[in-house]
Amino acid sequence: MNSIKLTFTGDAFLTKRVLDIYIKGLDDSKYELNDIFANLKSFFELSDLVVCNLETPLSENKDDWCKNLYLLTAPKEFANALLNNGIKFVTTANNHCLDNGLDGIDKTINILDSINMGHTGTYKTKNDYCFLDIKGIRISILSYTYGTNAFNNNIYLKSKDRQKINMFQNQELHNGILRYLYNSKFILAKVIKKILYKLKLFQFNKMPYERKEFSHSHKKKLKKEIKNAKLNNADLIVMCMHEGGQYNKKVANRTIKRANFLLKNGVDVVIGNHEHVIHKVEKKKEKFIAYSLGNLTSTFGVIDNPKDYLNDYSILIHIYIAKDEKGAKIEKITFSILKQIIQETKYGKVVKTEMLNNLINNSKNEEEKNQLLNDNKNIIQIVLDKCIDEIQLQDEYIIS
Repeated sequence: MNSIKLTFTGDAFLTKRVLDIYIKGLDDSKYELNDIFANLKSFFELSDLVVCNLETPLSENKDDWCKNLYLLTAPKEFANALLNNGIKFVTTANNHCLDNGLDGIDKTINILDSINMGHTGTYKTKNDYCFLDIKGIRISILSYTYGTNAFNNNIYLKSKDRQKINMFQNQELHNGILRYLYNSKFILAKVIKKILYKLKLFQFNKMPYERKEFSHSHKKKLKKEIKNAKLNNADLIVMCMHEGGQYNKKVANRTIKRANFLLKNGVDVVIGNHEHVIHKVEKKKEKFIAYSLGNLTSTFGVIDNPKDYLNDYSILIHIYIAKDEKGAKIEKITFSILKQIIQETKYGKVVKTEMLNNLINNSKNEEEKNQLLNDNKNIIQIVLDKCIDEIQLQDEYIIS
């Protein structure tokens, strides 16, 4: 019997604050991006594959790097930091994938290929189906996003470029008339928007990233890819789903519907990201959904606002799979809790990510330790969606 352990992380991206400090430290090497994940390496090495959502384009050109707080692009060294510390595969279909323009997709893929980092979700030309053979167990990893922040970066894909990004639906505000109304500052347009908002027409009462932009062609492509994974004898089909709102206290109905649609159409495991907070998990017979894993690394919730959603924490999902002559099956699913903490440099504050149980065990401050223990309990209750009386501190908590 063959057995493997797959691990999935939350969103990984650099904010402008961290990049500015990294740039200042380039000459004297006082701050390395590798520091962010260094204390996770030994734990990640216990898995046969660690998959991360790379929520940023990559570029070797400094002029491309994070132009503002919400327009992301990271240096090649960020990808190296992930790879050096045990993350061997990234998903790239997310709402920031066009932050460095359409060429930014090619730059990102070139960098990932140059360091032998596996990836899926965005493509230079067309979709390449992703199958991984790990110890004789065949895994299909899919990566799709709800949108590309087109309402913010104003990059709308032409029909010839739409195969470069796996998307669940059309881009935000793809309808030109609605987009004009949304962006217009003319008084008449503002009046019309207010009326549409009150009447809840054309989804003007929703943020662009929470809109449904239905597309039959996108749904057809998605079903085809899942079907192809089955036809190619995938033992496990995993969808890395970039979906949802921002900092929601509970999973949005739209996200729940999307995940159930994926399971209904043949996906075995749904790993959700994008919310920047931790949400619950669900086990449905032999299938599994993790709605949101939180941020693997970011300054939001640690140094920058918002700071009141436990968004300085994230979880890892571990899936244990075994295969014999009868086939493959999920033997066990567990999760680990990570915390981002402040790291002081000579140029200012940045963050690094640590295992929460290590922070608790090493804490010398009783008040701090009690707060960490309380957070640990709260997160476990969020993930399992139930009250827990007593908790024994562990590297991995069993889901099923």
